[in-house]
Amino acid sequence: MKKISTLALIASLSMSFAAVGSAEDALKPSTSTQVQVNQTKLSQRDIDGLKQGFTEFGVSPTTQESLIKKIEAGQLIDSINPEMKDKGFAVETTAETEDSIIRTTKVTFPDGSVRVQNVSEPKQTIFPSAVEGGLKQCGSGYCTVTDATVSDSAVVFKADFKASYTLVDGDFNDSISSVRDYHITTYGGTYSNADLKIDKQNESLEGPARASLRFAWTAWNGSTTSTYYLHLYVGNNKATSQQG
Repeated sequence: MKKISTLALIASLSMSFAAVGSAEDALKPSTSTQVQVNQTKLSQRDIDGLKQGFTEFGVSPTTQESLIKKIEAGQLIDSINPEMKDKGFAVETTAETEDSIIRTTKVTFPDGSVRVQNVSEPKQTIFPSAVEGGLKQCGSGYCTVTDATVSDSAVVFKADFKASYTLVDGDFNDSISSVRDYHITTYGGTYSNADLKIDKQNESLEGPARASLRFAWTAWNGSTTSTYYLHLYVGNNKATSQQG
């Protein structure tokens, strides 16, 4: 996959603030299943949601119609097709806002579909209540981030969860303490078997700390089911997200 890295100056994003569970609780998987509903055609809610999502990502009306026809036929658009995973064109950006730092990867695929991953991290603050959606506190050689938002959207699904982690100066010192409160929204399909957990709590010689949200997405007519992952990586003194 080709990548271009850019640095953007300051735009704003907010996150919801809530208390963090214990590290022991965070290591336990969080699971749920959404019951699928039988449909005979793509619903108006699905069509409206798809159009809105594609428009937000800058997809042209003509391309939107083509993508919706693929979804209506029960086909996978490129952004969620495992066979097309490495065929997209990726642009990575880092943006600062008044309250947050947002690291984004936007991937555009041959059929015009788009997939966007974000890690939105609160800036350091002395007063926790001053930041609506998270907290970053730093000391000598470390920063602890509470309730960063990790997200992934391919329009047909949108997934996110909260994560708390610590970044420590030096090699192999970063760690993830908790993950919680995932949300998944679907258009043109349903999800099932969601599972949020910390796969690897501490950065090491073997690689960064990692947390994952896994879920299955099934096309509206039941023609295909695939499993998707939203990964959070914490290592080398930063947090990044990646699709899987």
